[in-house]
Amino acid sequence: MTRADPEKQLATLLRNLERKSVNAEHHAVVQIPDAFEHDDPIVRQLVYSLLLTDASPAKATAALDKLAFCLVDLNELRVCMCDEIVEIIGERYPDAEHRADRLRCCLNDIFQRQHCLSLAALHEVPKRQARMYLDSLEGITPLAVGRLCLLHFSAHAFPLDQYLMDVLVKEKALPENYGSLVSAVAWLERQIRAKDAKDAYIMLELHARPPKDTSATTKAADAPSSKTSTTNTK
Repeated sequence: MTRADPEKQLATLLRNLERKSVNAEHHAVVQIPDAFEHDDPIVRQLVYSLLLTDASPAKATAALDKLAFCLVDLNELRVCMCDEIVEIIGERYPDAEHRADRLRCCLNDIFQRQHCLSLAALHEVPKRQARMYLDSLEGITPLAVGRLCLLHFSAHAFPLDQYLMDVLVKEKALPENYGSLVSAVAWLERQIRAKDAKDAYIMLELHARPPKDTSATTKAADAPSSKTSTTNTK
């Protein structure tokens, strides 16, 4: 049996999703949650995107809210130990320990390079250079890199994690030999033009995991009863 042409399947999928989408540009997919509102918005997006990788928007938002409830700012998150982060977001959070390690590594890498927790300086460099910088951050994921490129730097990218890739595989919208996430991202970026990438990503997100997902089992009410600092070192 001949496999369907993945390029045609991808184009068909996106056309079908476009017909269903309503005001996708203003959807929660492109909004940064309110938590840590005094921190750099790009770093806030980075933290949220790391929490979103292979998880639902509801769980990612709940986890971010819990972190903001327990910690003063993202710098305090940077100096937390992994077990402290896991305790806050919950042991049942998908891949909690590995995710906590990614958060720490990524934030500390930014701090060591920039001497602060801000990526605003990337607005001053060419888009390709900004993309290379993000790709090189320790603990970063393809989803996080893609979201930052699309939503903050207007650079050509396509955010992808295993969750979204599984949807594309089910729709036969990826080649059989796509290999890793990185190679799948590269293939998608060749198929989807830069000017169409943001809308295509938003539509796929809305299709794969709507932000109003009710699967999150943890809620803000489960957070500790008072805000406490896990460390005195900043």
